[in-house]
Amino acid sequence: MLKHCSSFLFCLIVLISSSTLAQNSQLLNFNELSQQWNNELNQVEKELSDANLSDDRLSALRTQLLELQKKLQTIKIDLSEQQKTYQTQLTELGPPPAEGILKESKAIARKREVLNATLSETTGQVKETELIQINADNLIERLSTIRLNRFTKEIFSRSLSPLSGQAWLKASTEALEKYELQISKYQQLLADETFNSTFKSGLAYLIISLIPILILMKIIGNWLRKRYGRIAALPEPSYYEKLRAGLVLAITRTLFPMTIAIGLFILLQSGPLSSFFPAPMVKTVLSVLVMIYLVTGISRSMLAPDDPHWRLIPISTDNAAYVHKIIIGLSILFGADLILDNYFSLEKTSLEFNVIRKFLAGLLISGFLFALVIRKSIWRPDIQHNFRNEHPLKLWQRLRIIMALLVLAIPVTALAGYVAMSKLLAAQIVLTAGLYILLSTIKTLGMELIEELLDPDRQTGAKIQANLELDQDGKEILEFWIKVVFSFIMFFIGLVGVLIIWGVDSQDIMEWGYKAFLGFKIGDVTISISNIFLAIFLFAGTLLLTRVTQRTLEHRILPRTRIDKGIQHSIRAALGYVGFIIAFMAAISTLGLDLSNLAMIAGALSVGIGFGLQNVVNNFVSGLILLIERPVKVGDWVVVGDQKGHIKKINVRATEIETSDRATLFIPNSELISRPLMNWTHANQTGRLILPVQIAYGTDIQKVKAILLKTAAKHPEIQKYPEPNVLFRGYGESGLNLELRAFLFDVEKVNLVMSDLFFEIDDLFRQEGIEIPYPQRDIQLKDSDKFLQAFVDAISNNKHH
Repeated sequence: MLKHCSSFLFCLIVLISSSTLAQNSQLLNFNELSQQWNNELNQVEKELSDANLSDDRLSALRTQLLELQKKLQTIKIDLSEQQKTYQTQLTELGPPPAEGILKESKAIARKREVLNATLSETTGQVKETELIQINADNLIERLSTIRLNRFTKEIFSRSLSPLSGQAWLKASTEALEKYELQISKYQQLLADETFNSTFKSGLAYLIISLIPILILMKIIGNWLRKRYGRIAALPEPSYYEKLRAGLVLAITRTLFPMTIAIGLFILLQSGPLSSFFPAPMVKTVLSVLVMIYLVTGISRSMLAPDDPHWRLIPISTDNAAYVHKIIIGLSILFGADLILDNYFSLEKTSLEFNVIRKFLAGLLISGFLFALVIRKSIWRPDIQHNFRNEHPLKLWQRLRIIMALLVLAIPVTALAGYVAMSKLLAAQIVLTAGLYILLSTIKTLGMELIEELLDPDRQTGAKIQANLELDQDGKEILEFWIKVVFSFIMFFIGLVGVLIIWGVDSQDIMEWGYKAFLGFKIGDVTISISNIFLAIFLFAGTLLLTRVTQRTLEHRILPRTRIDKGIQHSIRAALGYVGFIIAFMAAISTLGLDLSNLAMIAGALSVGIGFGLQNVVNNFVSGLILLIERPVKVGDWVVVGDQKGHIKKINVRATEIETSDRATLFIPNSELISRPLMNWTHANQTGRLILPVQIAYGTDIQKVKAILLKTAAKHPEIQKYPEPNVLFRGYGESGLNLELRAFLFDVEKVNLVMSDLFFEIDDLFRQEGIEIPYPQRDIQLKDSDKFLQAFVDAISNNKHH
């Protein structure tokens, strides 16, 4: 026994020591990592102090800091999870017993001690990680400030004025020298036998390889154009058909040059030819060629200068051809400028040459843009081709004025010596306009697709509307919110694109997005876009699953059971409430909100609810009582006050009742609980019919009774037991009052049965000569003798006259 106890103690000591060593090694590992991170930040800070640090090195340091930030965030999340785990374990152990109470076991005390020490160390690691994150954030902000200052200095720095004659002389001389040098290089290249043989063999191999690919693309392009392109049989195509055909034509027209460009790039960068052609230059030239083809194809597809029926932009044919030529010229000019920038970045050039070259490029671009601005008719949408609701005319005119001012600023800033600013304005205006056109096209296409998908006349729209149980108003609301979300996404993409075009670093935007996605703190509250979207997704997904489950129960499962329809409705409604509660709790837990805080908020709001929302809460609770106690259920025929009808739906606030006039009556649920209510069909569908009959005095009452009983016995909706009976209700002013009383199988048919009985009774009374009385009135005149005597005297006087 002692031997086993010693073995157990030895194992226990080994486990405790191993866990302690593991904790120490983990702590040692974190200490090494933190020291490494601090050294890395110190090195970055030292490099940032160098005023001659290159832009490439700044970008590399920024990438390094961003990667470090991601590592720190990941480690911080892991440490925070460990911290929560240790805190939960301590909470489960509870506080140590007070003095004077039975002591706890040594194992529990040791475990509490270890957990407290581990929690303390983990908390310290979390704090230290946060401090390192703050230092990294400060360095990133410092680096961004340095880059912004450099960019601002470059843009607003004044160089040589293009008006200088010496600058033009030196630039033209240098351009001529470079041209002659380049011609000499190409002549030498063409005289090289190795290059010629290699290039000819490679070109032949490329042609042989591209022929089947081009044939296949030709077949695919023809099929796409035939199926989705411009169909001559459509005299007035819809906007969606125009947009689809334009995109197909633009893509098919770009397939050939893109394929050839890829083949040439592979050829020129393969084997010995790569030494003759620098890869960046080849890539730039071929990319520019593809870009020119693509821009030309998109412009021709949207403007359709040769086919106005397929034009997407509401302008006249002359203006469409005019704008198309300007777009082609701008694309060629931009492509050439990009090639020259890439080429001269590999060559040493003088300041005068760069200034004159950039001035000429900006001047040409401003000339094309000015030609676009100066033509007023372009900025006035053609009424005959106004396919969609365009912006107001005033907005287009204001946009034209703003663009004219920006275009005018291009040559003015260049002549003033701010050549970099001039070149920036020229490029950014064109790129911003291109981005606007692209996003507007995508947005329009998206809106058309949303309308088509939700169109109830189409199969997809009908299924969506049926599955979600949407009426016309619900469909319009869903379509509206989908369009709002899509428009917000397009706006966000456009905003990011404009920021990038106008100089904001893409890494800065990615950093902002990364922080917003993972979460940022405002005070003690952490806001995370990822958690918000996940919460919305879980909430909407759970509600959608609940709705699908409700529809499955309502249409497939419950109808095959013998459960009453009212109980089926209660089950469906209860499932909806449960699903909403689960969805709400899932969303709250995903957002990471403390439920105790929500309880405090709910307690504070209860006062407001007690005063301001008393009726709403009263109706909601009453609705739950109606669903649980079920004094009324869907399908019951009820009478509330002077209103009666069938219950169609029990909602959260009010109950819908359909009257016999097919009008919908909304009665608050609290009214159905607090006021007297007659439910004709609560237990079953049977009910009593009371039919009043009046006959003339002197009629054989027994004969009438037999007729009434015979008529009731023949009607199929009247029960045989209890038997119908006739009551003598007394003497009326005009006749004898009788009542035919009978029980119906379905009380909802009482009006129809009464009508049938009245028709039958009236027919039998006519056959038997039974009189149905009408109101009789006896008129008595006071002092009638005096009135007659006066009347006689008046007549006699008339005779004497």
